[in-house]
Amino acid sequence: MLTVVTPAPSMVLTTVERARRLASDGGQPDDVFAALLAHASAAVSDFCHRVFPRQTYLQTFDMEDLSRGEIMLAQWPVTSILSVTLDGTVLASSDYRQDDQWLSRSSGGFSRPWCGRTAEVLFTAGYTLPPDAACTLPLPVERAVALEAAAYGESADRDELLKAETVEGVGSFSYRVPGAGDTLVSPTAAQLLRPYVAPRLM
Repeated sequence: MLTVVTPAPSMVLTTVERARRLASDGGQPDDVFAALLAHASAAVSDFCHRVFPRQTYLQTFDMEDLSRGEIMLAQWPVTSILSVTLDGTVLASSDYRQDDQWLSRSSGGFSRPWCGRTAEVLFTAGYTLPPDAACTLPLPVERAVALEAAAYGESADRDELLKAETVEGVGSFSYRVPGAGDTLVSPTAAQLLRPYVAPRLM
């Protein structure tokens, strides 16, 4: 079970100003484009099965459910382990070892299986977001959000079922119509996000 202890101030993964530099917004007003970015940020999170803004979580594990002798945290990148509690006892940092999302039990510098009934891990994971000067969100993720928001704006003024049209004296135009299985409108955004998709753990 995963519980958010300290939520992020915002779930919007980029700013209007930065997104305008990363993708053509079609001249949308700031308030409209900001709303599209919020919607696109949620869609990107759903597509990747993860939360990108930095938050603090409490994750509870039933030791009998561990498929391997390690604990896998449900969000990443993990920036800090605040505490690990095993059957109500808080462990010292020397009693476990962290390797990215994985926690293994440690004793005398050597890994050993977890023993007990229930473990609770309090940890912080995720990225700092724009406009923070110390932003750590990967640029491909931010660009994907900008492209997805721009795609929403481009499709807003035409029939969603329109695949092609001919303008006399100008030419013929074809439009991409997302399929039923498409989570994102922008195929480029989906391609950019492939390395950041998490397995469905929750």
